[in-house]
Amino acid sequence: MIRYKEKQSNKNLENVLDALEDLNHPVSTAQLKDHLSKKLNTPPVHVRTLQRWLKVLVDEGFVERRFNKYQLSSSGKRAAQFMQFSKGYGNMALNLLMNSIFPTTNTLSENLTNLINIFGVYVIYSLTEAVRLITTNRSGKEDHWHSSFFNDPLNFDSKGKFKERNLINDWIKSVFDPMYMLNLFVTVVHNSRPDGEQTLDNKKTKKNEDNVSDRVIKKEGIYIISGNNLKNKENKNICSLPLTVIDLIFKQYLYNNEFDSTGRYEEVVQNKALYDLLVRKFGHYGEQNLLYEASIEDIERIKNVLRSSHPGILNRLQEADEFFYSR
Repeated sequence: MIRYKEKQSNKNLENVLDALEDLNHPVSTAQLKDHLSKKLNTPPVHVRTLQRWLKVLVDEGFVERRFNKYQLSSSGKRAAQFMQFSKGYGNMALNLLMNSIFPTTNTLSENLTNLINIFGVYVIYSLTEAVRLITTNRSGKEDHWHSSFFNDPLNFDSKGKFKERNLINDWIKSVFDPMYMLNLFVTVVHNSRPDGEQTLDNKKTKKNEDNVSDRVIKKEGIYIISGNNLKNKENKNICSLPLTVIDLIFKQYLYNNEFDSTGRYEEVVQNKALYDLLVRKFGHYGEQNLLYEASIEDIERIKNVLRSSHPGILNRLQEADEFFYSR
């Protein structure tokens, strides 16, 4: 319980930093409270609670208070930027991987195999990157901070050292977004092809993969991607690509937020530059609800697939179920 409260407290402080960065000017407690409520889509936090969070951030030097108004300090701006870096890195890496999977062309069993591989490699790669950041920080080799993302001179001290090195150990806490990973998971489950069903997409997939690799055209200058369609210079459709996981989750997100009924989705997918930008950044919207529902039957099907493909691992995991759920 103590660890949970500490984790929740840190999350609250991060939300305040994010909100102050959004506002980007001195604000009163009331203004900050309203912005947080709209941003997080939650009931307004009590003023005294918010003031207590702000006091912690002021004491740590991340927030400045002047004339009863609050704004980020230089250190607070760097801390907010660092959190954006870790969250953005995690989401972009995962989106690039998930944007190469076409769940509607595969059965649940095939899609779960793909997810196990992708989530597994994604987690190991992120853990490896966390170790690299910590190791290079301790050894004093910090060339990676001198990048386009962190190029502001205010981010470095007189010796050229990155000023927020104390945040590096927290990188791994922000790089994974469990709710977003859950939404990706249920999107794949919901859109899997029923077992035994033959689809035209299945026959097209191999041909499409010969022409397109991870939505990047091999023969530069001849083809362009527009949404899910492969087109030539004359803007004529050559073939239609199946929807990727990101296509599906993005469309569902727009639909749930009443964009799709206005044609917003079609407008977005026809603009490659905008679509690619949104695909890379998708997951930053703070969606806290499931975009697709999974039925009891779906859950049982998932467990049956895992029971068949990874019996030993599933048996170990079910020991946890027995420990916590047994009467």
